[in-house]
Amino acid sequence: MANLRCVNIRVKGIVQGVGFRPFVYVLATKYKLAGLVLNDTIGVEIELLGPAHEIDCFLADLKVKLPPAARIDEIILQEIEVGSRDYSSFEIAESRQLGSNIATRISPDLAVCRDCLDDLFKADRYLAPDSYAESFSDMFAEGFGDNIAESFCENIAESGFAHGLSNSNIRSLAESNAYFHYPYVNCTNCGPRFSIIKELPYDRPFTTMSAFPMCAACSTSYENPLDRRFHAQPVACRQCGPNYFLTAPKLSQDSALSQDSKLLQASKLSQDSEPLQDSALSNNIRIATGDEAIRRAAQALNDGLILAIKGIGGYHLALDASNEKALLALRQRKYRRAKPFAVMVPDLASAIRLATLDDEGQGLLASVARPIVIAPAKTDSRLAPFLPLISPDNLDIGLLLPYTPLHYLLFAAGAPAAMVFTSANISGEPIAYLDEDAYADLQGLADLFLIGERPIQRRIDDSVVSVVGKEPLMVRRSRGYAPDAVARLPREQDFILALGGDLKNAVSLSVGGHVFMSQYVGDLEHSSCFDAFEETITDLLSMYKVPKSGLVVAYDLHPNYRSSLYRDTIEASRVIGIQHHRAHIASVLAEHNKLDELVLGLAMDGTGFGDDQAIWGGEIFLGSVSSGFERVCHLDYALLPGGDAAARFPQQALAGYLDEKTGNALLSEPIFQFDEHFSNALKMVEKNVRVFKSSSVGRLFDAVAALCGFVGEVQFEAQAAIWLEHQARGQLKKMSESDRSKLDRYRLNFEGETLDFKFALSSVVEDRLNGVKPAAIALSFHLALAGSLADALDQLSEAHQVKLIAASGGVMQNSLLADFLREELSRRGLTLLLNRVVPPNDGGLSLGQLALASFS
Repeated sequence: MANLRCVNIRVKGIVQGVGFRPFVYVLATKYKLAGLVLNDTIGVEIELLGPAHEIDCFLADLKVKLPPAARIDEIILQEIEVGSRDYSSFEIAESRQLGSNIATRISPDLAVCRDCLDDLFKADRYLAPDSYAESFSDMFAEGFGDNIAESFCENIAESGFAHGLSNSNIRSLAESNAYFHYPYVNCTNCGPRFSIIKELPYDRPFTTMSAFPMCAACSTSYENPLDRRFHAQPVACRQCGPNYFLTAPKLSQDSALSQDSKLLQASKLSQDSEPLQDSALSNNIRIATGDEAIRRAAQALNDGLILAIKGIGGYHLALDASNEKALLALRQRKYRRAKPFAVMVPDLASAIRLATLDDEGQGLLASVARPIVIAPAKTDSRLAPFLPLISPDNLDIGLLLPYTPLHYLLFAAGAPAAMVFTSANISGEPIAYLDEDAYADLQGLADLFLIGERPIQRRIDDSVVSVVGKEPLMVRRSRGYAPDAVARLPREQDFILALGGDLKNAVSLSVGGHVFMSQYVGDLEHSSCFDAFEETITDLLSMYKVPKSGLVVAYDLHPNYRSSLYRDTIEASRVIGIQHHRAHIASVLAEHNKLDELVLGLAMDGTGFGDDQAIWGGEIFLGSVSSGFERVCHLDYALLPGGDAAARFPQQALAGYLDEKTGNALLSEPIFQFDEHFSNALKMVEKNVRVFKSSSVGRLFDAVAALCGFVGEVQFEAQAAIWLEHQARGQLKKMSESDRSKLDRYRLNFEGETLDFKFALSSVVEDRLNGVKPAAIALSFHLALAGSLADALDQLSEAHQVKLIAASGGVMQNSLLADFLREELSRRGLTLLLNRVVPPNDGGLSLGQLALASFS
């Protein structure tokens, strides 16, 4: 008995739905320990009885040999009297709920793993017929190697689809391997999580898979602790699980389908297909199911049709990225004239042929989160002729790799090697995720629907990431990342809900000191997005069983934000207003766990309600999250005609940055091509009617963009600023380092507490009139702005003895400016800290609101 030891181990982190209990079972069995492991509403509880040395070995392995998707935040160890437990073996016990509150971290949805891809395609995964084995190359039969994303394309070229296996052959293969070509194959290391969970703890009855009872074979795998599908809650196969089917709207004579699709003409749709019985789908006809549905869907994409595909967190619209007619049709149907589309390619090798990707970018693309990665597009790729339709006026392309078995099956069936892959919605609306809504809302957008039978519990868009300074910079945080914790706060007893802002909304909730950020919601000016905002809040509060009493709500100070006004509908013990730009800075420090660190905070964006009721957006603060932030410098105020509405027309914003004489003079200069938006804005400024003070760097970018030739209406947020950035990047490629160092003409003067833009803008006007190219002006402006900000921060650093600079706000998505600013600050001995876990735009705002509220 002296050598025996009994312990209770509490594990917190991402430890449910990721194969953690089977991992613990195998580990305990390895060291011949008795006891149990179970899920509860806090995390995972383990009890061990056995020799002290073996328990020590178990604990050492527990920390370092985790399943791929698991992550431990905290281990709490408590000794138990040996005689108080009578364990004779180790078992996985039933889940249980502790108290009324929940602090379990929910796993994000995970990309399909290598082993499941092997199940999906591999010849010798099970004892397959010879005809199947002969259809695959030797390389493919050996599996995918360590990097699925890198090797899939050349291997999949020899798949059963590519060799035209008959339906009877595929059926015979499925008899020996129930996961063969099964579009929902998954295990504890991959597949849906957040998108299917109804409530915690994470067990099958509390997921959308509860409607699909397991067959005997799946039950055997589910109950076998040594099987990687042990307690994999979404486990299913061809025999018992959901499947996919292909449908089309009933055809009219002038339908794009009846005119253009060889697929549907060949299938004799009207003769061979039957209307769907579901009332929501009664206007659609089922064409095919299972493998045949996927085969025909791939053919439809090659025919130039637009396909609505049900995925993990919602529907996508897919089409051939090299089909000009289809690209134009999608832009017209989606009312998305200029905003870039993402492109899905089958593997990393294909991505490298289309874009310049460093190691960080490649790692992000192939990661288990599988975000859209923004990278410089190659101008000599086979997709280059279509880039003006994919990413207009943009040097970048957004790429993503397949992340579900269905995506891989489509490529295997011969789908185009580069597919536009975009959220299925009208521009500005939330992504469709319910089948009935998809059929109702997408009839005018999609030609065909590839529908999966597994219900989606909540909508989740694809995440978007770029690389700045060789590190990831989150642009949109959603699938693959949400609802993972983004920060840890010291006040564990508080439940705080932060509502974010009205643009790029995401909300945050603190539970037990962990801050959980929701998936991307969208822009709340759209009523359907506001409905999604309400649903997301209800969902989060319900998931974590937050009591109505004791909830603190943090909101933006803008008096007209719909998100802020929503606070009045929530039963809360306290509501706390947080200034917009202070929240941006706090978000950086919260995610880096520097809550008490004294910093200079640089907040730059398009808009935000200031302490003086002006529109802020170019601010420097001094302080910390725990002590608060004092505004110590800002961009000098301009007059903004029409307020936030000026963001739609850069020339309207420009009018407020010019004196009356200069503005009127520019009207007669043909090089600028200004119209009534500019002249009317000048009159508003002259008469001081509906003009607002603004210190926004975002609007300053708009003003310079207007002077450089961007005079049309903005089609999406920050379009003019993005256009200016890409003009500058194009110019930078043509210049040497010595040439670049001479571009210092547009410096902003740092005077007391303001940065004065007047000389810089007058110099831009002068250069434009003298024939300097817009791209050269754009580059000079970026360099000068970075240098001017660094000078101001350097002087403030000397005055306040602060060396750490935290920068946030939508302008910090500008990778060129961020790189220039980092270089300038580094020369002055200052360190720049940026958002990495949450977006610097308003998508990260709720984290900062919550952090500041926790110290209020």
